[in-house]
Amino acid sequence: MTANYNCSRRKTVRLGLSLNLIFFALFLVTCRQKETQVLGLQWSGKQAVGLRIPQTVLSGNSEQNLESVLQVRLHKSNVPMLGEYTIGDGVILFTPVLPLSPGKQYEVFYNSKPAGSLEVPAPDKSNAPMLVAIYPSADTVPENLLKFYVEFSSPMREGEALRHIHLLDERGDTIPDVFLDLQPELWNTAGTTLTLWVDPGRIKRELIPNQRFGNPLKTGKHYQLLIDSAWKDVAGVALRRSYRKRFFASVRDETSPQPAAWKLDVPIAGSTGPLRIHFNEPLDFFLLNETVQIVNKEGSKIEAAERVVDGEKVFEMVPHQKWAAGTYRIQVASYLEDLAGNNLARLFDRDLTAPQKKDQGLSERTFVIR
Repeated sequence: MTANYNCSRRKTVRLGLSLNLIFFALFLVTCRQKETQVLGLQWSGKQAVGLRIPQTVLSGNSEQNLESVLQVRLHKSNVPMLGEYTIGDGVILFTPVLPLSPGKQYEVFYNSKPAGSLEVPAPDKSNAPMLVAIYPSADTVPENLLKFYVEFSSPMREGEALRHIHLLDERGDTIPDVFLDLQPELWNTAGTTLTLWVDPGRIKRELIPNQRFGNPLKTGKHYQLLIDSAWKDVAGVALRRSYRKRFFASVRDETSPQPAAWKLDVPIAGSTGPLRIHFNEPLDFFLLNETVQIVNKEGSKIEAAERVVDGEKVFEMVPHQKWAAGTYRIQVASYLEDLAGNNLARLFDRDLTAPQKKDQGLSERTFVIR
């Protein structure tokens, strides 16, 4: 009796498992059919980069030239979007030249007749990008300032910088034609930091733009760098708010950085205290992080955590291991620049006909830890 009961129970369990597998398979098939019968979005990270169109819109004729029979348009627009159509796994993927815009509705037409529409979800405002920093961070700069660095919390849309960045004078009026319109723009690989050049033709005094329009910044004047809130990140989310950097233009900087004149705060042996290098002026924030290093008497680099502080006028290096007593060398690559673009080897605004000193590639300064 017990044996028959157990046998019957095992058959019931196997039957239940089989039915569950069948229902699960049917569920997957049903989901797959629904997926290939409705419009959908193709995502890459947070961006909608394509539109998934069910192949059934072709009425069974998959041999047609897709570009001739299919169109994707922005809602209430008669202009077809530019892009590429590809067929695969029961779905036609439309990949537009530019990503689809959040909050916008798109319509699909087959042989000029509506075949469906879809709205890209509006962006989550809580994830709005923010301005992290503007360099130089100091509130006083030379009138021949060469560039700004603008850093954001997330990758921004490229090719739009000069539509959203403005230089304002003391009356709040926009000063035209200040920045160099570079295409492509100068972004870091992450797309979060933009290098924004003041037009060198306006700075170099022997060039026609300078002679005709003068230097963009005038000594003794106050200015604002405005980044407006209409600028969007790559996901289509606008900046959380507009940002302003107020600064004052001082006299022209016409000298190169001089490492021999820098003041050093030297730590003691056996400590991990920071070596502090005090410059006599603000230097280029990002170039500082790649041009300065410390080596010991054997020439081995001292691994350290680095910080640029005090308005880019101080460079700190905290070693990963305790300092040993001895002689060290500060090595500085000659392309390190001040805010006017003057590097260790030459001035940015210089007489090209005058003899130039040879670029040694590296400048060194020794110090002793006791």
